[in-house]
Amino acid sequence: ESIVVTTTRGATVLQVSEIDWIEAAGNYVQLWIGKRSYFHRESLQTLEERVSKHGFARAHRRALVRISGVKELVRTRAGALIAILNSGARIPISRRRSSTFTAAIRDLGVAQAEK
Repeated sequence: ESIVVTTTRGATVLQVSEIDWIEAAGNYVQLWIGKRSYFHRESLQTLEERVSKHGFARAHRRALVRISGVKELVRTRAGALIAILNSGARIPISRRRSSTFTAAIRDLGVAQAEK
């Protein structure tokens, strides 16, 4: 699946599998691929329905993360959970979503081990 985003030079087609994480930005979402970001006019909730089948999980109320792009999960001294992505981005995981998020990471590891 792909997402077409408007840029200053026209339009760009982004493959969902290339997107590292997605952040809510008002009526838009900001799609992050490495250090580059693209704006797309769609709500995070609507986009979540489209990309969840492609391995994305909700990290907190404003972010979706591609599970296969998570390099590690770390806890801060205060006990907060942070997902560190292969791109270097650090995404906080809300307390409410931490068990679901870590389970998705665990399930991905089991699925990869079985291949």
